[in-house]
Amino acid sequence: MRGGESLGGHGYGFFNLRVYPRRMQTFIYWGALAALMILLGWTVFSDLKARRIPNWLNAAVAILAFAYWGAQDVPFWKAMGVQIALAAGVAVIFGLLWLRGWMGGGDLKLQIALALWLPFIPLMEMLVWVSIAGLFVTLVGWAEHRLRRRPGRVRIPYGVAIAVGAAIVLGEPIINRFSA
Repeated sequence: MRGGESLGGHGYGFFNLRVYPRRMQTFIYWGALAALMILLGWTVFSDLKARRIPNWLNAAVAILAFAYWGAQDVPFWKAMGVQIALAAGVAVIFGLLWLRGWMGGGDLKLQIALALWLPFIPLMEMLVWVSIAGLFVTLVGWAEHRLRRRPGRVRIPYGVAIAVGAAIVLGEPIINRFSA
């Protein structure tokens, strides 16, 4: 790590306030990331199986963000204030999609919870990856709907695309740690 860089490499690196002693801080950081990856896997499973993302899962993703930012080398409330503002922006934008019926409520809540994890640029990167993964998920969903000749609207498990996009962007520090 270069001087003043945060553990995850996602901005705010010029602040140098530690909330926890260094070892505990590192443990909480990696533990939160690992727990998030497990929750994202559960999201994929749940959305594929039942086309539903449980509220407890979205709440757990949101709560873990506080531990993640508490373990960063940044002033906690300043970082969380920025993240809460970003999450509010995501809530407004994706809330409009939800109101139009283009997105499920669980997908909306997952997007908001994940916005608590990522600064602006990584959040935009995640949305690009979600769009790319969403294209494939949608094509597979349509094909499956037609092949099985199901009546009614196609129900796309878009939580899968959201989980993939988040895992790509938030998994980057994990992969970079082993590639060095």
